[in-house]
Amino acid sequence: MNVQERAAMAEGSLRESFHLSLKKHAPLLAAGIVSALMNRAVLPGGYFPMGAGFMAAVPQEYAAAAAVGGVLSCLTDGGTLSTMEGLRHVASLLAVGGIRWALGELKRVNRAKFYPFFAAMAGVLMTGTVMHSATGSLLSYSTLYFLIEGTMAGLAAMFFSSACHACELFGSGQRLSRMASVSMIITLCAAAIPLCRLKVFGLSPGIILLHAAVLQIASEKREMGGAAAGIAGGCVTSLAQYSMLRGAVTPIAALLAGYASFYGRIFAASAYTACCFIGSLTSGMPDVIFVAEAAAGAVISCLIPKEYAGRVLAAAGFGPREAYRVPARDSAAKRLGSAAEALSGLCTLLGQVSDGLEKRSLPDDDSIYTRAVEEVCGKCAFCGSCFTKDSMKLFAEKLKKGRSVSGSEISRSLGKKCIREDELAGEINRGYGYYLASRSAHSRISFLRSVFSGQLEGVGMMLSSMSGGLKADAPDDYSAGMVTRHLTACGYEAVRCCCRIGESGSRRLFLTFRSRDDESDAKDVAERAGECLGCGFEVENAENDGDMIDVILAQRKSFRLEYASAQHCCGGGSLCGDACECFEDDGSRGYMLLSDGMGSGGRAAVEGALTCDLFRRLLGGGFGFDSAVRIVNSALMIKSEDETLSTVDCLAVNLYDGRATISKAGAAQSYHVRDGCVTRIDLPSLPLGILCETDTAHYSFTVKEGDIIVMVSDGVPTDGSTWLEDTLGQFGGDSPDELARTLLSMAEKRRPEGEDDDITVMIGTIA
Repeated sequence: MNVQERAAMAEGSLRESFHLSLKKHAPLLAAGIVSALMNRAVLPGGYFPMGAGFMAAVPQEYAAAAAVGGVLSCLTDGGTLSTMEGLRHVASLLAVGGIRWALGELKRVNRAKFYPFFAAMAGVLMTGTVMHSATGSLLSYSTLYFLIEGTMAGLAAMFFSSACHACELFGSGQRLSRMASVSMIITLCAAAIPLCRLKVFGLSPGIILLHAAVLQIASEKREMGGAAAGIAGGCVTSLAQYSMLRGAVTPIAALLAGYASFYGRIFAASAYTACCFIGSLTSGMPDVIFVAEAAAGAVISCLIPKEYAGRVLAAAGFGPREAYRVPARDSAAKRLGSAAEALSGLCTLLGQVSDGLEKRSLPDDDSIYTRAVEEVCGKCAFCGSCFTKDSMKLFAEKLKKGRSVSGSEISRSLGKKCIREDELAGEINRGYGYYLASRSAHSRISFLRSVFSGQLEGVGMMLSSMSGGLKADAPDDYSAGMVTRHLTACGYEAVRCCCRIGESGSRRLFLTFRSRDDESDAKDVAERAGECLGCGFEVENAENDGDMIDVILAQRKSFRLEYASAQHCCGGGSLCGDACECFEDDGSRGYMLLSDGMGSGGRAAVEGALTCDLFRRLLGGGFGFDSAVRIVNSALMIKSEDETLSTVDCLAVNLYDGRATISKAGAAQSYHVRDGCVTRIDLPSLPLGILCETDTAHYSFTVKEGDIIVMVSDGVPTDGSTWLEDTLGQFGGDSPDELARTLLSMAEKRRPEGEDDDITVMIGTIA
């Protein structure tokens, strides 16, 4: 390492240590400076509440710096320590610091909401009472004086405490609440009082800058901002100069400037100066200094760049509050969730009732013989001497085989002649026929109950997924605040801004902004928002209303799913039992779907196409795979009397974040190819249409650009070899259509001789 490199490293280390030191000590220095200004803020009547209030409100780690700044401010004020009131002011400041130090370990007390109020009030009251008692001049008037000053100090401490907490939010990018904004304004006004008393050639630079700030806020925030800034500025000037005229005229002038700002900053500054001049003339004693300071502030406000005020306000967290609220969406989500829970409870109740009915009403074989004995043998004079119910069970095996019982067989089983053998045999045969019919009916009813329960459960899952989707579509105040501040810094006036994050993680921005004088439109705002949030946006909708533009921005997808397929029909027919599709739902997910109907030919083609079409409709509507499986499974089971089977292979890719899931119901293996590395995805499961209960399997992963997903039907022979994996691993970037045709051709050649089946190869590429 040469000398220059060592010098560069030393310089970099020194610069880094300087930045760390500045970051560490800057808050301490700021606390000391603000405390010094607060202790110079004397209100009319000789009250000193600001210093004690700030001392009670500043965070514990900055209390020492605030105390040092306040004491130094009092020491450098020549007339402070020469009077009893000046000494009491210093003593009250130190008393509040002592209270903070004594109670510093009591965390519960320090976190109390009104702790700053009582700390400031106690410090002022205690020092005033002790000092005036020691001099023997404690009167009722003095006690009232201390009580008023202590109350003012406590109230100021409450606002200062809120302002200190608001300062902690600047680095996080959050916008200030209304209470925090008011507290910040009051704190800045209190600190500006002593600065406004400084004069150069008879004019106050602090008041001139204050007029410029009021005009800047009026220009940016129009009449409402001008009124608020004017009231704050008027309070500061009236307290600093002991002039009620300034406190009354400044808010009116700022309000007029806010209205005039629609026609430009120069017009607003002119209106502000003219109002101050007219207000000064109507007082009877024209205040030339006040008019001159207002005119100087107006000139400075016109010279400040237009974007500067917006940047300062945005950096301070005074961005517009979110105006878009969707209470109906939350209500709909709640109602859908309640409906899903009701359907789930109904399915459970239906199952319990079905089990109870089956146990109570389903006949058994004992009832056949009992009824036969009651109907025939009960009328016989020999009842009970020649027949027992157990002897009749000897015919059970014969009846189960579908044969009838004859009268001679009954007599033979009894070992003697039965005088009612034919009548008894007929009753047993009829009873067993009724028994078989009842069991068949109960089996059919139980099957229909199971199918209906599966459909209800699938609908319940759909409603639950819809409810979850609505709940997931939540506002993102942090992103909205970032976009608002960025647009303000770029010269746009964002009147309203709302950002919502959908279930898929995509953002949608709802913006209302004021059009600028130069050429700008919604596309430029979309680009600015994308720069701020690090993702692309496109204009979904834009409407102009005078000089206001309402625009909806939708986030661009990060991925694109491209699709290719190739098929072989069994026996060279025209109908393939496999059906495949590639589609998107609402733009957030891309799907690849492959369904293989049982067998081949027309029936298999109908089953595969039906399954694929149902899944496309349900998944395209935004429903989940598991809920769609239950609905389609129920549809296949009641479609016809014959057995209907169908497999399902589904790939779902989130086109914003790349999360993907392969779901299978009896489907063959799939393959994921990335940079020549092949992953085989084989998930054992049962096809649809076999059982009322569904059996599915899932495999989740994250895709990236260039990935290939291959889905095949069970007609592709594997014969235990890795020919398909080897082919995919050697894929050199040819088109997906060529790859699909190549795999299909190789599968046809590798079929065992004499065996044929429908074959489908689907290729999905991530771009």
